[in-house]
Amino acid sequence: MMTSKKKKKALIVGGGVAGPATALALQRVGIEATVCEAEDQFTRYRGSFLVVARNGVNALRTLDAFEPALARGFWVAHMELRSGSGRRLGELGANSGGLAIERGELAATLRNEAIRRGITFQTGKRLLDAQSTPQGVTVQFADGTTERSDLLIGADGIHSRVRTLIDPQAPAPQFTGLVGTGGLARLAQPLPIPPPPETFLFAFGRRAFFGWIPAPSGEIYWFTNMPQAREPKRQELAAISREDRRQQLLSLFADDTFPACDLIRQTAASDGFQPTILHILRHVPVWHRHTMVLVGDAVHGTTTSSGQGASLALEDSLELARCLRDTSDVQQAFSVYEQLRRPRVERVASMGRRGTQAKVAGPLLRRFQDLVMPLALKLFLHPEKESWLYDYQIDLNEPVSCEILTTP
Repeated sequence: MMTSKKKKKALIVGGGVAGPATALALQRVGIEATVCEAEDQFTRYRGSFLVVARNGVNALRTLDAFEPALARGFWVAHMELRSGSGRRLGELGANSGGLAIERGELAATLRNEAIRRGITFQTGKRLLDAQSTPQGVTVQFADGTTERSDLLIGADGIHSRVRTLIDPQAPAPQFTGLVGTGGLARLAQPLPIPPPPETFLFAFGRRAFFGWIPAPSGEIYWFTNMPQAREPKRQELAAISREDRRQQLLSLFADDTFPACDLIRQTAASDGFQPTILHILRHVPVWHRHTMVLVGDAVHGTTTSSGQGASLALEDSLELARCLRDTSDVQQAFSVYEQLRRPRVERVASMGRRGTQAKVAGPLLRRFQDLVMPLALKLFLHPEKESWLYDYQIDLNEPVSCEILTTP
């Protein structure tokens, strides 16, 4: 195993999930990291949630962050798919459960753990430019300050500025044809049919896709992906009040028998209805250049249909840390990191694109899906065929193999 004589220092841009996770992983291998976030304060939208899949949970455990995250979320053991009429189509894999948690709570957990362990966070640091130098990298921020470090890690999301600094020809995010929103329903009136515990339910409605999940405390988280013929402007979505968006959703699901309308009605405006334009990065040809590298959605923004965005970011943090620990040459470490990660993340992205296509299907194709889906789930979603995804685990203590390090 190769080790560096000089202790490396890293500057991480992005304080969401990928940034703090990477800082925690780097600290474990003896690399000092500072995390810079563009916003002056961290904003949490109530009702915006995700499920960290089992492979992501493995990464959280390795970072010693699973227990704090579980304290803010809850466990999901099953995932079921239903038709617009409410008919059960099947289970989405025996290993597809995980940790359900609000997106902001997961990011806050990782940030708090990082700060508790002595990692520095700086807010109000919007990246303007960065140049690699023989000594490392020099970074300029919009507030007029300059930082110098051995390496720069872009954890700044699907609209990454670091990605364009690495490669001015880098692809822009592409619209998936879906706009998402969601919320947290605090039930004053019980649902006609209570959802089974520890189960994430999905349904192909007549006009949109819907998902809901009961929390142990009695609330129900829900989300919807709404097909859009063209990508809306952000200002268009911002001009719609949350109450108007509620009425739009009630109309959208009026003809479906699953409890979408019940949940939407019982969600306070402050607990949801924040719109998100869903994008994807189809292929990023350049992951790193000189002393700059990408992690998380900045390099492989998958669709929400994959259910793997946070989990892949957590995996990235561990793999990059291993590679930087096991070689004294930063550029070689970045090359090995890409070699180890690219095949997996592109396979996950391909899987997610297929899921998105199913969500934007028209009424005729939707009826066909309802007919063939039970058979497809039995044939293709079982533990043996899912192990590559959900059983994946990175051992941070295991050195990167010599064969990989010496590959040209």
